[in-house]
Amino acid sequence: MRRTVGDKRPRVKPVQKIELSTTDTKRRIIFAALFLIIGLAALGFSISNFIGMGTGWTEMGANPAAETNCANEFTFMYNLGQDGNSPTVENKTITAVYTDAMVLSYKLFNTDAHFDGVTNLFDINHHANEVLKVDDVIYRAFSTIQEYGNRNIYLAPIYEEYENIFYCNDEAETVNFDPYQNREVSERFAEIAAFARNEQAVNIELLEDNQIRLVVSDEYRDYAEENYITNYIDFNWMKNAFILDYVAGVMTERGFTHGILSSVEGFSRDLGAADNNSRFCLYDRIGNSIYAAGQMEYEGTYSIIYMRAFAGLKKEDTYRYYEMSDGSVRTRFLDTADGLCKNAVDELALYARNVDCAELLMQSIPVFIAEELDKEQLKQLAAQGIGALFCGEQTIYFTEKDMKLVDLYQNDNMVYKSAYLN
Repeated sequence: MRRTVGDKRPRVKPVQKIELSTTDTKRRIIFAALFLIIGLAALGFSISNFIGMGTGWTEMGANPAAETNCANEFTFMYNLGQDGNSPTVENKTITAVYTDAMVLSYKLFNTDAHFDGVTNLFDINHHANEVLKVDDVIYRAFSTIQEYGNRNIYLAPIYEEYENIFYCNDEAETVNFDPYQNREVSERFAEIAAFARNEQAVNIELLEDNQIRLVVSDEYRDYAEENYITNYIDFNWMKNAFILDYVAGVMTERGFTHGILSSVEGFSRDLGAADNNSRFCLYDRIGNSIYAAGQMEYEGTYSIIYMRAFAGLKKEDTYRYYEMSDGSVRTRFLDTADGLCKNAVDELALYARNVDCAELLMQSIPVFIAEELDKEQLKQLAAQGIGALFCGEQTIYFTEKDMKLVDLYQNDNMVYKSAYLN
């Protein structure tokens, strides 16, 4: 419906004249002095923070004055002053480096707009069958995808339509986007998934000198045109694993290794210095309740991928999950077999030393996005040095024999235990 703009003159409320009392002057002077003291104290605190920062763990952020970036999807904790440098100078330098990395990441993985100076996913989608030179970050991301035979990036048209379900205000609206309720949607998703699985229909061709070509068949291009599809590829929920690896690499190359970087999805990575004793908390969903089942205690550098099919842990979950009235949850974890969201268990964590988050994610997807959990796959990963954690029947199962679990949840009605999966 078109909206028209009427009279643009502001409607100003009538002005009332209020007589100020001249009585009780002493009390007003006291309050004025009090406010002045508070103001000076706040100013002094701000100046103190500006002049110098203390050593220790500090949450870093991107420069608020910077270009649009994706830092709001990450948490970056850094142990300032561990190399003998000034914490204040170190904080300023880290913030600048971190900001630049997050700005570039936002641009590179963007499917909605072109940005001068970079060739991003938007450009690749709109120049199908053309050779393009891309940034090393994107080239390496495609290389990892191909190395593990992952085809999820080609589900882009499904992601674009399906994610409308997370913005529904009422469950009655979800039928328009939910393939589990709508047969027409289910059939369309299956058609697109068939193209996504087919390398002859759509594929990224890696060429020399960081050049790539998005190869799209005539049949798929015709189908895309008929169905108003504009994006053939999208890293979607997976992109932050690749961004996290890139940013971690930038920080460590500059010598900033005393930090931990994590994303809203549950991906995390230590930057390299073994000066931290950390804990990773595993949650369990039983009915409509979520329990902090227990914690894994570890030292040193790890990458962790935590995939879960329930919301409620973070405010960002609001537009990443939709819980139906029957207790089932719609997630962004789509199966290339049919385009439907699936999860073998409610949560699965994989962790390892000296393995990038993106690589761990590629290992996680075939295990987690499935009809049921294949425990043999987890045992095979354990043999490669990749540990796993998941919950079931009030038990935390683990695959690394020497892994240390602490703070198992216990109360009168709920007791968690642990079990080694061998």
